[in-house]
Amino acid sequence: MESDHTRKIETPPTIAQSGNGKGAYVIFRTRFKGKHRNVFYEVVDLAQQIRALPDVDASIAEAQELSSQLREKKALLTEAYTHLILDWNWANDEGEPLPRPTVLGVIEGELYQDQERWINEQLRLLFKERATEGKKTSGTTSLDG
Repeated sequence: MESDHTRKIETPPTIAQSGNGKGAYVIFRTRFKGKHRNVFYEVVDLAQQIRALPDVDASIAEAQELSSQLREKKALLTEAYTHLILDWNWANDEGEPLPRPTVLGVIEGELYQDQERWINEQLRLLFKERATEGKKTSGTTSLDG
């Protein structure tokens, strides 16, 4: 594992461009608190619960309660993104650099869904790798694209 607890991951050109002619990348923190890891799973779980509700009036109150919990988790998710994504060289559609990912709300406000999914997948792989550190695995896992 990296001694400075970071990992630079090259971004596939289908996900993002750098705008400066060099390959796009993201630098992730590889050391993180449980709350930053767990919130990703909690958000997915709440969203699945909402989708699984029957489409009847009786489930409206339950959907509202789950939606309220989801809004609370989104604040933690924003915090997790700004803590776990240290830097990138991504550009917007006009080739201008995106704001640093450490600015609150950049991930949710500036990225396309496929870019968010890619970042979430990279984080999921980092979480899994950290959870299995020191344990024998059957095979290798690549975090690169």
